[in-house]
Amino acid sequence: MKFMFDNNLSIHLAAAVNALCRQERAVDRVLHIKDLFPGNTDDIVWLHGLKEHGSHWIVVTHDKLKKRAGAEREAFRQNQLVGYVLDPQWNHQGFWPIAERLVEWWPIILEHVKTARTGVYRVPWKTGTARRLTSF
Repeated sequence: MKFMFDNNLSIHLAAAVNALCRQERAVDRVLHIKDLFPGNTDDIVWLHGLKEHGSHWIVVTHDKLKKRAGAEREAFRQNQLVGYVLDPQWNHQGFWPIAERLVEWWPIILEHVKTARTGVYRVPWKTGTARRLTSF
């Protein structure tokens, strides 16, 4: 599995999760969008561009996915991507609380992704089971 953090998340957070995942056989790497694409690359462009870097990508985003949601949903489907969207409650948190909570969620996400279908799943601020977005 390869994880991609988008521009709404810190590049340092992606690097930290990547370092922690060295203990996970199933995780090949955790990258930030800026590791593969220019930082201002449009979401639709990089979502389609991930296939040039192999398959089995999982996207982690803090984006609301409301603008052009149909096009983004289609990009996930066409490229067989699984996505995890951090709920709006994450917006009101600082770097360290987000880092702490994401590390708390990470084993749940790793377990969930094993059986997840192409699509986008919501990650609430409260720890629990990731759920498929119904209003994407």
